Amino acid sequence: MREVQKQLLGLILAGGRGTRFGRLSERVPKPLLPAAGKPLIVHNIDGLRRAGITEITIIISPDSSQVRNVLGNGHALGVSLEYVVQQEHLGTAHAISLAEERMGDNRFLVCWSDNLSLYDMSDLIEYDRFFPADGTLAVYFTDNPRKGGTVITRGRDVVEFEEKPEKPRSNLNLAGMYVLGRWVFECIRKTRLNAKEGEYYLPDAFQIAVKEGLNLHWTLVGDWRMNVNTPEDLLVGNARLLEHNGTAVPPATGCIVSPPVHIPASVKIGKGAVVGPFVSLGEGCVIGKGVRIADAVVLNGAVIPDGAEIDRAIVDSNGDVYRVEG
Repeated sequence: MREVQKQLLGLILAGGRGTRFGRLSERVPKPLLPAAGKPLIVHNIDGLRRAGITEITIIISPDSSQVRNVLGNGHALGVSLEYVVQQEHLGTAHAISLAEERMGDNRFLVCWSDNLSLYDMSDLIEYDRFFPADGTLAVYFTDNPRKGGTVITRGRDVVEFEEKPEKPRSNLNLAGMYVLGRWVFECIRKTRLNAKEGEYYLPDAFQIAVKEGLNLHWTLVGDWRMNVNTPEDLLVGNARLLEHNGTAVPPATGCIVSPPVHIPASVKIGKGAVVGPFVSLGEGCVIGKGVRIADAVVLNGAVIPDGAEIDRAIVDSNGDVYRVEG
C-alpha cells in the first residue's frame, strides 16, 4: 500500500566521478559545469523549486567539496540544502540508500545532477497524485535503448526493467526523475552488487519492488531531455538551452554577437571579437580583441587572449581549452 502523503522532499544524486571529462573534472566537479550560464546541478535545483519542493538533500562524493562551497545552504536559490557524502562509488541505488534517514516517511522526488531538460517536474508530481501508486517513474522514448535502463510496460504499470539490453524489448528508457517512497530503501537492501561494474543499480531495486507486488507507474517525458555524460553532451545541452532562453547584454562597440548566447554584464569583450552562436560565457570573463568563438562553454573568470579562435570547446577558469572532437 502507498504511504499516507506527507511533505514531498527532493533528492539529487551528484556523487559521480565525471571521468569522461578528463582533466577538466579534476578542476571542476561535473555538477558545477555550466550550461546556458547556470551549473548543471542548479538547473535541477531550480526544477525542483518550481515544482514546489524546497527541502533538498544532495548526495556528493568525498572530492566534491566545491559543490557544497558553491551552493551553501541553498537559501540564495530559494531552497534549503543538506548534504550527504557517498564515501565509496557504489552506484545509484547505494547513493539513494544514504538518504534514508533524511527522507524518513516522506515521499520524495529523486533526480540526477547531470540531467538537462525542458520538462516540468510538477507534471511528474501531478501524475503521481492523480494516478496513485507506490512510485512514479519518468521515462523517455529513444531510438537507442541499449544505452540506458529500459522499461517494459503494461498499461500504466512498469512490469520489468532491463539495464543496457543487447536486444531491447522497448524503446522507453528511465529518465532519471522518480517519485519514490520509503519502500525503495528496503528494496535497495535486497539488491545485489553488480559484479562487473561493482555498483548497486537502481533498476535492480525497482525490479525487486515489482516482483514483490509494488505498483510502479510510468509517465512519458515528452519534452527535450538528456544526461550530460561527456564534453560533447555539455555543448549539445548548452546549445539547446540557449535556443530556448539565451540572453545577452549589449556588446561593447566594435564586436559582433551572434545569438543565441549567454553573456553576463560582467563580461568584457574586445574590439573585433565575434561571439556566437551557442556560446555561454561565465561571470567576469575577458574576451580579447579579434577573438572568434562559437559553440563553446567558458567558465567564470576565464581570459581568452587576443586573436584566439575557439570552436566546439570548453574553456576553464584558467583559460585552458578543452576541445571537443566531432
